Amino acid sequence: YSVWRSDSPPAQMDFYEESGKERIRQQIAQIIRQEAPVYEHVLKRRVARAWGFTRIGGNIQKILDECLPPDPAVTENGEERVFWAPGQNPAEYRFYRVGETEESKRAIDEIPPEELANAMYEVLMDFHSCEVDTLFRETVKLFGLSSVTNRARKFLQHGLDTLRKSGRI
Repeated sequence: YSVWRSDSPPAQMDFYEESGKERIRQQIAQIIRQEAPVYEHVLKRRVARAWGFTRIGGNIQKILDECLPPDPAVTENGEERVFWAPGQNPAEYRFYRVGETEESKRAIDEIPPEELANAMYEVLMDFHSCEVDTLFRETVKLFGLSSVTNRARKFLQHGLDTLRKSGRI
């Protein structure tokens, strides 16, 4: 997994200007090309940090929403949207990406259900069969995470549901 980085830090005051919005649109497109599938909250956080913001308040949120692509390929996980790059087909996506550095390691809520499903599929192929708790534990290990918390279980269940819907199990 490779994390997008801004080429040069822009001036924060430009964020609110029309020229800044064009740059934000370009940054969003770059992030989608590099990191897709990517959750909307991750996408927005990357852009906000590139501009030097540590949190996303109402005005920043509004501008980011305005700058999202008008016709993206999107799937939904509950109320959260996942953005896909042009040419990526969520139904045919069979990869999962693991961060090799501390910076590129993702939290469970940053890993789209399609990637969790693909990692689970690999675990099931290795184990041939296993209990759900074992499946979840081995899946989080693949992503470099240490335990299955109640919070993680929610995301893992979405991944398992996605895997079941794919017809591969």
